[in-house]
Amino acid sequence: MTMLAHTDPLQHGIVAASCLAATVAYVRRWSADPRRPTLALWCWGTAVAVTLVATLPAVEEWAERSFTGHMVQHLLLIVVVAPAAVVALEPIVRRHRGRGPRHRFARRTLDRTWAAPSAALLFVGVLLVTHLTGIYDAALRSQPIHEAEHVAYLAAAVLLWAALRSGATRRDPAAPFARIAASMGVIVGMAVLGLVLVTASEPLIPTYTTHYGVDGALADQRRAAALMWVSGMLTSLPLLVTAFWRWATHEEATARRREQLARSDGRPGSGARSDGVAVTDGHLTRMSVEESDDGVAVTSRSPDPVRARGRAGSGDLR
Repeated sequence: MTMLAHTDPLQHGIVAASCLAATVAYVRRWSADPRRPTLALWCWGTAVAVTLVATLPAVEEWAERSFTGHMVQHLLLIVVVAPAAVVALEPIVRRHRGRGPRHRFARRTLDRTWAAPSAALLFVGVLLVTHLTGIYDAALRSQPIHEAEHVAYLAAAVLLWAALRSGATRRDPAAPFARIAASMGVIVGMAVLGLVLVTASEPLIPTYTTHYGVDGALADQRRAAALMWVSGMLTSLPLLVTAFWRWATHEEATARRREQLARSDGRPGSGARSDGVAVTDGHLTRMSVEESDDGVAVTSRSPDPVRARGRAGSGDLR
C-alpha cells in the first residue's frame, strides 16, 4: 500500500493554508517596495498556484499510479515553480542586500564564478540519485521521503536559477562563460537521465509494475523519459538564453560607458577623465573605474583638493 503526500484533502488543505500565509507575508514585503514590480507579483502568484495544482490529491494519486504522472508533478516544481519564485523574490532580496551577514554571504556566494557550475552539478546530481536509486520507489511508500524528495528538487532548482540570474562577478570575465557552461551541463545531465530511462530493459520503479505489469510499466517509463527530454530542452534553453543575455548585456553596458568616458571633452565642471585625472569645478580629482553588476561605474576621490594651476593631459586646469 503506497502512501503519497496530500492524497488526503485535509493534508492538501494544510498546504493551501501554508501557501496563503506565505502569500500574505510576500504581499506585505512587496507593498513596502516603492516600485511595486508587477512582474514579481505575477510570478509569485504563478508559483503558488502551480504548487497547489502539483499537490492536488488527484495529481498525487496519478503520481502514485504512473511514472509519467510523477514526472509531470516534479517538472511542475522544477520548470515552473522554481524560476517563478526566484524572479518573484529578486526585488525583496535586492532591497535587503547588505543589511546583514547572511544576506552579504548569500550574495557573495552567488556572485562567485563557481556558483553556477556548482548549482548545476547539484541539480543534476539530485536528479540522478533520486531516479537511479531506491529513493524514487521509497518515496511512493513513505510520506516523509516523498516530501523530502520534493523539497530537494525545488531547492536544487531554485539555487540553479538564482545562480544563473545572479549579477556578473566583479572584475571576473570568466563568470558569464561559467553560467553558459552550467546551462549546457544541465542539458547534458537531463539527456543522460532520459537516455537511461528510455533504454532500460526493465522497469526501474518496482511499485509501478504492480499497477501496469512489466510491459505496461516499461512503456510508462519510456513515456516519462520522453517527457523529461522535451521538458529538459524547455528548461535548459531558457537557462542558456538567460546566461548568454546576462553576458551580452554586461559587455554592451561596459562598452557604452567606456565610450562615454572616451568622448569626454575635458571642460571644467564636466568631470571629464584624462589620464586618470579629472577637473571638477576647478579642483584636481583622480578618477577610478570599477566594474559593477551591469557595466562600469566611475568613482572619484579627492581627499585633498588642489587648485589647478597648470595643465594636466589635454584639459585646461586653470
